[in-house]
Amino acid sequence: MDSFPAKLPATPTAPANPVVGQEWLSSAMADLRVSPNPADRKVITTVAGADGDSNQEAATWLDDTKFNMLYTAGNGLWYQSCPLTADPTVLANWTKYTTAAVVGSGNGVAQINHASVYDPNPGSATGTVYCFGNDQVGNTIKVYTASKTAPTVWTMVGQSMALSAMPAGALHFGNTFVVQDTDGTYVMFIEFQDSASRWQLAQATSATLTGTFTRVTNTMTSIYPNSRWSMCGGAWVTRENNQWTMVYHAGFGQLGNLPTEIFRATAPSLKADNWTVLDGGRQFIRRAGKYEIDQTADFEAMHSPNGQVYAFWTGLDNRNPMRARVVISALMPTRKRWDGNVWVPVDKPAIPAEGTRQYQPPVLKTLTADFSGTATTWTDVPNLSIVWAPNGTEFEVDFRGVFTPSGDSTTRYQFRVQTNAEVAGSLSVLNVNMGAIAGTNGAPVNVSMNAQIPRAQVGGYIPIKIQYQVTSGATLNCRPVAQAGFEFATMKCSLLDYQPSLTLA
Repeated sequence: MDSFPAKLPATPTAPANPVVGQEWLSSAMADLRVSPNPADRKVITTVAGADGDSNQEAATWLDDTKFNMLYTAGNGLWYQSCPLTADPTVLANWTKYTTAAVVGSGNGVAQINHASVYDPNPGSATGTVYCFGNDQVGNTIKVYTASKTAPTVWTMVGQSMALSAMPAGALHFGNTFVVQDTDGTYVMFIEFQDSASRWQLAQATSATLTGTFTRVTNTMTSIYPNSRWSMCGGAWVTRENNQWTMVYHAGFGQLGNLPTEIFRATAPSLKADNWTVLDGGRQFIRRAGKYEIDQTADFEAMHSPNGQVYAFWTGLDNRNPMRARVVISALMPTRKRWDGNVWVPVDKPAIPAEGTRQYQPPVLKTLTADFSGTATTWTDVPNLSIVWAPNGTEFEVDFRGVFTPSGDSTTRYQFRVQTNAEVAGSLSVLNVNMGAIAGTNGAPVNVSMNAQIPRAQVGGYIPIKIQYQVTSGATLNCRPVAQAGFEFATMKCSLLDYQPSLTLA
């Protein structure tokens, strides 16, 4: 088995005219693997600085001397870079531009996030790069440009899309990503929140990078891993070996509307919603570290000049609720052998029969009456506790509800799951933070949060409590809606090198 990180001569392109038995060390995105070990996943953003207490959604590009990254923090996009001669998995090697957000927060619009960067000439010293960002106030996608020689100076040059162009009932924009198709057309993959508050994906096209993009698909459903998944988005797309590969996030469950893990799929063209999900419909990147308690999402990748491919994604920190971080990991290639017709993986781990979620019918606890709470310390949410015997080594909790803050835009609430876990052969109380929501001047907020509970006791009943606390502001108000409540589902993880347990501390 190869070890991390990938070693040369891995290549993303298959050898031409292979002979039977010839081997290829593939670094194509459809073949790359991510380490299941949390120690191989490094956090490369800090919090509690000028950019606030949360940062996420990396947008990356290369020039001739450095790795470049924009990321969402507060009301705008911030910038940091790492020399190509340094290891990008080391936080200290990144230099953060701390003066101000470089896009948004006064730069053209009030708030820009969920961005992506298109570079027509990757790795070159000069040229223009294009940033497509989500204007959350105006519900539009704006396009900005910058010179590679001045990556902190961005100028808004146009509007790519308005929310009215999306499928009927669309509520908000999310992530974007732009590629150039083989016919020269630019294709934008646009994440949007549908009328049920689930994040979905659609495609749009334009003849130019700064022009208006025209939507050409409805909600893309071919990328759903299976029928249990209820949302997909956050596409990152590349073309290799005469096919397109998409890496994206998805969310599962009866109630899910936020992403939980990262998947990948391939398609022969971008002319239709005709993708084939890879890895047997299982996760490409599954939550494994303390910074991934709620989700792995917002995938990006960069190919360094030495051939190593680095993956970037967003994780949420269990120890500091709602403090999102950008995580990086060096990807590992797959050794393949030509059998006369196709390239066959030689050392790729087999997909385990019980290596992913094995569902019992989920236990669903619904909110049946209005609930208001003012507790500033962790307190049980009434009527949402159960005693349950999960049939597996881990279980998943998903929560959906409508929250109506009391008119204070600074009000924030947190939720967690309190349960028992079997650690070193004995039961211990385990608290798992599900994240936080903030008030929005009294407007109802329809949200979903997820938590994965590791090492649940097998073969016995365990208590599961949903708890809340108000961390700023006054009162948490919850209104029941159709199917609002908590959903519990179980997982069996018999092959832990493929499906590792979470590390919480």
